[in-house]
Amino acid sequence: MVTIKGTKWYVDIISDKRHGRFGGELGGKAFYADIDDFQWINSGGRIDEASKICLILDALEANHENAFRFFFPFEKVSVLVSVLQSVPGLMGRLYGSGEEYFQWELPNGIVFNGSHNAKLHEWYVSVFYQNDGKEVQLMQLHPKEEEIFELLIDFQTGRKVFAAKTDIFGRKTPPKMYDKDKFDRMSDRKKVRYSVL
Repeated sequence: MVTIKGTKWYVDIISDKRHGRFGGELGGKAFYADIDDFQWINSGGRIDEASKICLILDALEANHENAFRFFFPFEKVSVLVSVLQSVPGLMGRLYGSGEEYFQWELPNGIVFNGSHNAKLHEWYVSVFYQNDGKEVQLMQLHPKEEEIFELLIDFQTGRKVFAAKTDIFGRKTPPKMYDKDKFDRMSDRKKVRYSVL
């Protein structure tokens, strides 16, 4: 059970005896938290990075159950890469090139290659699929600064998946991205033609 409460300037997240506070700013439908403005409420002020990341993941999980949203905006590649590398059990291989780009290679052959556009306050993410040593571009995403972290975490947690469909000739089409909940609700007759990567 995750409890999120706060004021215009900070938000408290309480989960599994962890109680942390993020500074930030309250918007119309969400709280925009500063990932560096953090303090523990119940641990004498000592910041344990692994526990902090777990608290963030709990807050993002609660995002899917509440009408009120909670975001962590990211403006720098290096900060995004550093935080993602701190996620327990992060799949695949993730690296960054300073502030230029990041690349996250998932075990299923999906590759995310992203960079930040400061003028538009958004990220540019190309999604590729490695097939027989070749990279096939699947899509381009343009998440906002406050959406990029949750988008990537949704793949880490399995909330979003890629699935390939087998056509009537037995050939697999390029994988597409699906919300796992929607994919699970697909009829068995349709689902049998898909394979989740």
